Amino acid sequence: MSRIFLLDPSLSDENDHHFYAMRALLSEAESLGLETKVFVHKEASRAVRRLGARRHFSVRGYDVFEHGATELDEMATANYQTLVSLRKLRSKIRPDDFVFFPAMTSGLAMGVCQWISGFEPQEAPRFGMCLMFQPDWHTGGGRSEAAEAYNRQAFGLIPRAIRHRVVYVCETEELAKEYAPIVGSLPLALPIPTFQFLLDDRAKKEKRVGHPPRVAYLGYTKPEKGSLLLPDVLVKAEERYGELDFTVQIMGPSEALRVEIEKAANTLRKVPKIIRGSVVAEQMIRIFSDTDVLLLPYDPSTYRTRSSALFTEAKSLGVPMILPRNTSIGREAAEKGIGVEIADFNAESTLDALGEALERLPELIKAAAVEAERIRVEDPGYLKLLLASSRPPLEI
Repeated sequence: MSRIFLLDPSLSDENDHHFYAMRALLSEAESLGLETKVFVHKEASRAVRRLGARRHFSVRGYDVFEHGATELDEMATANYQTLVSLRKLRSKIRPDDFVFFPAMTSGLAMGVCQWISGFEPQEAPRFGMCLMFQPDWHTGGGRSEAAEAYNRQAFGLIPRAIRHRVVYVCETEELAKEYAPIVGSLPLALPIPTFQFLLDDRAKKEKRVGHPPRVAYLGYTKPEKGSLLLPDVLVKAEERYGELDFTVQIMGPSEALRVEIEKAANTLRKVPKIIRGSVVAEQMIRIFSDTDVLLLPYDPSTYRTRSSALFTEAKSLGVPMILPRNTSIGREAAEKGIGVEIADFNAESTLDALGEALERLPELIKAAAVEAERIRVEDPGYLKLLLASSRPPLEI
């Protein structure tokens, strides 16, 4: 039996997309007959450990350190601690293993690449890295002035003699093209699996007649995801379009934003369902199945070529979306007829897109159902494609 190491320093809790993805990867690995070794953050919850994961890493890929430290100092600290943790795993790795990092960030890249560079060619296993964010993405959100150069230096550390043993993957073709000159090859384009493996006929959306349209805003409430637009959107949507059935997830550190969103919600005739904090995959599936339109009013400057786990999940469950123009996910949704693009990153444009989505709702729901069925039927398997692309191919 071949072995696969799944190394995710950012996985510590059961109620986020890292956990969803790990469950999906483990399910597929089992179906392929692969022995799995999972290493996660040292503060991993009991639910994470029940996956067979071992607590190991001391920093997450998104960690921000001392207040006032420069971005380069933060990245250097995170990467050094990542390297120290990886060196402790060196003796466990065999040349016929596959080592996969499902959530790479600039806080991990240098440490990971330095570790890989320490392997002699005859001892090196095969490696895989999912490059989730644009090369210039800042771990705190927004765009970084240092990250792209830092990433370029990091991936350049991998010796030529073992570059053929490293396979890269991005969630969109456009992001893969951004990384190609940085990593020296064109990454695969594959959406990261989340909870698709849990889906069955019960997850399909049910039609409701005679009820207000159901609109949801889910995920982390942070500026790059359009959370600051939400209070305005909630109030003005009802003024323009009448009663709507909103579901809003509030998840993040900003108490002021939470209060503002809840204040706006309480002024509506039909008070939105408020979800405070994160939820497990099974509950998220139920929320999606009770949603007609998903609001993803993301900042196009930071989402230009990257994807979103919510986007992938909505596609899998046949939920139409409202997304930013000039982004990979916005173009894909518009081309497939499963979403409406937001012209500009502001509340007014978001409301205009919502109005168009409400007018076109029957056709959007029909197209989204077709896309969900296509995904279900044509799913080639994430690990299967990844392993087949490693050189030499891992036998499965």
